[in-house]
Formats: sequence, C-alpha cells, structure tokens
Amino acid sequence: MSDFFKKFLLEDTRRLSPSGRYAALAAFGKHPGWDDFIEPTESVTREDLGLETNSLNLAKISFYVNGIGGQIDSGAWEKLESAQQLPSFNHLFVWQRSGQILVGRLWSSSDGKGRKKYPMVVCIHFAGVNLAWALKQALPALDQLERGCQKAVSATDVRALLAGMRAYLREAVQSADGRGEYAHLSPETLNQIVHQPTITREGFVRVLYQMQSQLGSYTNRSTGNSLHPQQLRVPVLGKNPQETFLFWTRFFLTHVDSSFPLLLMLPLNSEWVDVTVGEPGPHEFFCLRASPLAVPLVSEVPYTLDEDFRSRARTFLDGFERGQTSPPDREPLPTVAAGAVASGKPSSRKWFWFLGLVIIAGLAAVLFQKDNLLKWRSMGTANPDPTNSERIVVPPTNSVTASNGIVDALPPQAETNVSAPKPDPAALPTNSPATLPLTNTATIKTNSIQ
Repeated sequence: MSDFFKKFLLEDTRRLSPSGRYAALAAFGKHPGWDDFIEPTESVTREDLGLETNSLNLAKISFYVNGIGGQIDSGAWEKLESAQQLPSFNHLFVWQRSGQILVGRLWSSSDGKGRKKYPMVVCIHFAGVNLAWALKQALPALDQLERGCQKAVSATDVRALLAGMRAYLREAVQSADGRGEYAHLSPETLNQIVHQPTITREGFVRVLYQMQSQLGSYTNRSTGNSLHPQQLRVPVLGKNPQETFLFWTRFFLTHVDSSFPLLLMLPLNSEWVDVTVGEPGPHEFFCLRASPLAVPLVSEVPYTLDEDFRSRARTFLDGFERGQTSPPDREPLPTVAAGAVASGKPSSRKWFWFLGLVIIAGLAAVLFQKDNLLKWRSMGTANPDPTNSERIVVPPTNSVTASNGIVDALPPQAETNVSAPKPDPAALPTNSPATLPLTNTATIKTNSIQ
C-alpha cells in the first residue's frame, strides 16, 4: 500500500488540535521571490511555508511534482493544438477523504529568473468541519492570497501573507460548527441545479452511466488501493464555484465510499469540472490544461442505453433533487467494466487449466507418434525401395474428443516420410485417419495397424 493511500487526509487531528478542528495553510510552486521553486531559505522556514501535515506534503508530491511536473516533463500539453489547450493555469480544486478536506488554488506564475512553465499553488487543509463551511471560508481566503502573492516581490512578503491568513483560519475553525450534513445544499437549490439549461436530463443519464460503469468497485472500502484511478469530466453546475463543488461532491458520494480520495478540479471561467477518484497518477493531471476538444465531457458522449437503465436513472435523479443521497439501484448494470473486474480471477484460472491440458495433449501426441513410427520402421527392410515410400500421417493412439475449439488449439499432427512396405488398401478400415475429416463434434479413434 502506498504512502499516499495510507496517510493522505487521514491525519490524527487530535495531535494537531485538542478540539479535533484544525486548519493548515501551505504554498508551493513558483514565485518571483525565489530563484527556483518555493523552498525554505535562511529567512523562510518550512513551517513558514505551511507544509506541516502529511496530507499537504503528499498533495505537493502527487499534485505538483508528479502531476504537473510529469506533464511538463513529457511535453504532453505542448503537443496539443491551440484549440485543445488551456492558455494558462487558473484553477480551484477540492480534495476530500473521510471528512478531511484540502481546498486549493493555482495560477500561472514565474520564478525570480522569469521561467513561467510552472504555477504557484496555495492550499488549505481542514479537519473537523463540513465541506460547506470549509468552502465558505477557503474560497475568499484563497482569492485574497492569490492577489496578494501576485503583488508580493519577495519571499518575506509571501511569508507574511501566509502567516496572517493562517492565523485567521485557525481562529475561525475553532469556533466552527462541524456538525450537520457534510455537503449540504437545500432541496430548492438542488432542484434549480438539476434543471439548469447547461445539462439536459439525457446528459445526467450519461453521467450516471459512466459513473456506475467506472466507479462500481469504489463503493466498497475493502478494495483499498488496488483500484486504478478513475476520472470523469462533468459540466459546471450551480451559480458559483461553491455550489459546483457541493453539488458534484454530493452527487459522487452517492457512488463512492468516503474512504476513497475524491478530487475535483475546476478551471475558472470555464464550463467543466474534472473529477478523479482514487490515488491519481501523473496522467490524471493532463486534464488541467486540456480543453473539451482533447478531453470531452461525459455528459456529451452518446451511449445506447436500454430503457430499464434510463428508468432507474430518472428515479434516482428525481430523488436526488429532493435531497435524497442514497446510492442508486445498480442491478442490472449495462456495463462491461464491472463484469471484467468481477470475473478476472476465475477467467485467469480457467485459461491456466486450459493451457495445461493443451500442453499435456501435445506431449502425449508426440510420444504416441514416436511409438507408432517405431512400429512402422520395424516392418521395413534393410534397404527399402525409395520409390515405395509413403507420406504417412500418424495419429495419436488414444481417443480424442474434439469440442468447441480445443482440437483446433492442439499442435498440428506431425508428418514424416517413412520408408515402409505399402499396406494393402483393401485391409485398411474405411475410417482411416488418413482420410477422416476433423470437425468440432467428431470422436477420433486410432485404428490398429496389423
């Protein structure tokens, strides 16, 4: 199990705060106050930069070093056509798991030497509060930090901005009411969002199909980190980023157990959200700079779905907009992915035994051919007439029943030129293996040669 899966957003917050409510604020990436990446200096310590929890350090590695860094190193974004690529970084993201939350913002920036490939990131780690409260506090704080960091010219200025906002958030979180629904939206708001013109009912059905086909295994926490990360691009819904994050969090948590990391990345001034479930790899961050021409929204991908699935999807949506958050009915699910995961081990075992039988049958055929060949040679003369040799196909001596492709998988029967007296054709049985056709339903028996 990876460090990420063991530790990310699973902090023992009682060690950080007696109340269990906690807020930490970190910054990393590029800023003109540093000649390269933001790192501790003589005047700026690691604590000043806020990387004080496992989750913030793991977020920096996964999101920034491996994710953004991996895409830049590979040149993946540069290979996109201009219409397929976002011109800059300008994103909000929410990363959540088991009730703990990271809310972050990134924007295009540069270091002190003018290099502009990498962005700057500020990120807040909340524990002991619900998502609605965290977003209400974090989104304006992050906006203020971005504007302040863009004006700051030195590392000392950035440190002062972080220290001031960190103190404010830690004071606020101690008076927060962490009770109540985690991703609360009123039924009125849910109804308005579901009926927005930016997504049709058919679009929701397509999203549900993709979610159920890709995320079926994420309903069971016992599967752990053995699952591959899954990503879907969905439309922006709601009047503002806060409503968008709350709606899609609420929607996805009807399909995903809260013990799995759930990451939502929203490019500002755009019309989509990228949702990643599980531990992301570098590939899952390609979407940060990819437009829908490169990564389409699943609500716009046409599927041929049966009426039974559509009916169940409509029933779920009707309940969801009334505030119901129970998982949808999943049976029967018209998907290939879920069946492939469920049948993986039995399928492998079946092929193992099948290949073993093929190998055994092949060896047996070789041995029997050798035995029959020796018999034929024992019937020959010391100086056989080369003109009297016959091209003989020697069958196996045991009965073989052909069934559904097994015979086809066996090695071809060996052929050899053997010098031997010609047998009397009249003495050969009518079903001689030299003339017997081989079909998928025939039973082949060896004929003794007298």
